[in-house]
Amino acid sequence: MKSRQHTAPLLAALMLTCCFAVPTWAGGQAQWGQNHSRNMVSAETGLPASFDPASGKNVKWSVSLGNKAYASPIVTRGKVLIGTNNAKPLDPRHQGDRGVLRCLNEFDGSLAWQLVVPRVTEDKFKDWPYIGMCSPPTVVGDRVYTMTNRMEVVSLDLDGMADGNDGPFKEEGRHMAPAGQPAMDITAIDADILWILDLPSAAGVYAHDAPHASILADGPYLYINTCNGVDNTHIKIQRPDAPSLIVVDRKTGRIVAQDAERI
Repeated sequence: MKSRQHTAPLLAALMLTCCFAVPTWAGGQAQWGQNHSRNMVSAETGLPASFDPASGKNVKWSVSLGNKAYASPIVTRGKVLIGTNNAKPLDPRHQGDRGVLRCLNEFDGSLAWQLVVPRVTEDKFKDWPYIGMCSPPTVVGDRVYTMTNRMEVVSLDLDGMADGNDGPFKEEGRHMAPAGQPAMDITAIDADILWILDLPSAAGVYAHDAPHASILADGPYLYINTCNGVDNTHIKIQRPDAPSLIVVDRKTGRIVAQDAERI
């Protein structure tokens, strides 16, 4: 899939009721679709046939998101991960347009932590305003893998900062701050980034509108659609020699293999 979004946005009325109008699937849902097969059919039975957010019928809890949300929710190990934008900030330090990955507690929908990423500002076609963070995460054990609105592949700690700042990456405060602003102080509701792989610089890919990639984890490796995109004409592929698929060491974030997309 290319990075351009073609579907209509989900607007301000969007709430996360759809995930919890029914019980979560047995064992959780740690990625988009079932493991490896991507089969979207659940084996769960005995689920309610309907729900009503207004009355609360068959709704365990509901949480308002931003005013646009494209990413599918991932439910695993007592957490719910969902991408959105920052139209309804949960942290007063983060004002204005951002890409956001929220990690909610499955029991009551409360915020466990969030990854807040500033926009690419020099060209709106590289990070379309207010789209939010579109990629559904993939979770392996206590590690979360996803692609941000800045076309960064990131490895995150599922427990956030609750168990300290793990991994070699220690610049979360700098990463959250918009260009030209000082690094932010780290708090308990900030994401714990373990490593970052910036695809435009590391793989030469070109961003367009918003990346949407569902990472496949297999053993020690991550298989990633790079979302290499077109320019603002929607016709010209700016980086035709950039890879469309890369393989990354999931412990280090190092690219170990790639194809060559030549069009």
